[in-house]
Amino acid sequence: MDGGIGLIKLLIPQVPALANKALWHSLGQTPNSSTWDLRTELTVQILRTLMTGGNARPAPIGKVQGRTLKDPGIKGKMWVAKDTIKAPKPDDEGLREAVFRAIEDMKVGGEVSYTKPALVDTEVEWTGSRPNAGKDEPLPKISEGEKYKRLLAEPTRTSDTVILYFHGGAYYLCDPTTHRPVTSRLAKESQGRVCSVRYRLAPQAAFPAQLLDGLMMYLSLLYPPPDSLHEPIPAKNIVFGGDTQRAGDGVPKVQFHGHEVEVPLPAAVTANSGWFDIARSMPTLTSNAKYDYLPPPNHDDSVSRFPADKILAPHPAPRRPILRPEPPRPPSRVA
Repeated sequence: MDGGIGLIKLLIPQVPALANKALWHSLGQTPNSSTWDLRTELTVQILRTLMTGGNARPAPIGKVQGRTLKDPGIKGKMWVAKDTIKAPKPDDEGLREAVFRAIEDMKVGGEVSYTKPALVDTEVEWTGSRPNAGKDEPLPKISEGEKYKRLLAEPTRTSDTVILYFHGGAYYLCDPTTHRPVTSRLAKESQGRVCSVRYRLAPQAAFPAQLLDGLMMYLSLLYPPPDSLHEPIPAKNIVFGGDTQRAGDGVPKVQFHGHEVEVPLPAAVTANSGWFDIARSMPTLTSNAKYDYLPPPNHDDSVSRFPADKILAPHPAPRRPILRPEPPRPPSRVA
């Protein structure tokens, strides 16, 4: 209820601006009126307001982040079973060492100093379709384990596919709660189930904490720690979803919960609106700003044009695959 009141308080001052936007869109005078319908125009306007707090000056990160972490509750045509996946013991360093070694291998000259986060217990939401529930019907008051059993027992769940889902939010916003409409739809369409990960957010936990959480969850699907709700899930049934897609590359074996385990590639990878320009420095950040609900860069680091290939070719990061063959990858879809 508090979240709803807060949203109303945020949007009421924006009503004049939204009305003005609707008018000019109807007259064909907005930058995107020829390609967007009115609903898209107003939705992006509202999202821009939410991202900036409705003020000319950006809202503090903590305030913006907090708005996206409020749980609206679970109701309707979805099963959600919550679980906490146990991290390996502190002296079980195999997974951390593999990630830090991969980061070390990518550096170009000099020493790089950064905080190396520990592995932590990580919460997940198992999501499945619940077609016979009413639109506003809450979940039954039963244990999380019983909810998971009922999720598995749904007659419409005819596939063994598990989508390991990493929500969007630029690594500092959102939560599995904000993406329940997406994950429940994915579960319905795949006729399987979704494991949505509550990975650590910045700035409270800096990179590579998010990468560690993602890789730990993938290994935990393959090799469940004691007391997990789920059974071991073979890699052939796991699809990575969201915007994290390189967690398992180049790590053939690691020490995990006291055992040396294989790290096979998942069955497939899908990324929807993936964030690939982490530094926000490519020309499209400014040239496509009119289409974006994210605030434009507040710095002048965005390059106005792409540098010549002769500058990029010697650098390992953008080197073309023909110059540096890539390792095997699962089928991938990027939208």
